[in-house]
Amino acid sequence: MLPGLLDTRLKGGTKRDEVLALLGEPDSTSETTVVYYLGRSPYGVDFETLEIAFDAEGRLTSAAMRRS
Repeated sequence: MLPGLLDTRLKGGTKRDEVLALLGEPDSTSETTVVYYLGRSPYGVDFETLEIAFDAEGRLTSAAMRRS
């Protein structure tokens, strides 16, 4: 589900409040980034997050899943 969401709903230029309305309250925030904790990867011991970055005007510049 998440890859389809990234491709279809989270496009460059989407406003920050629209992203938050779609995904809910993030687990971590900064002025330019929101992070959602997705849990442990099904393929190992890594922990997955969805990191979304915004520009100074609050428009989406990137969205990516990360493993750590």
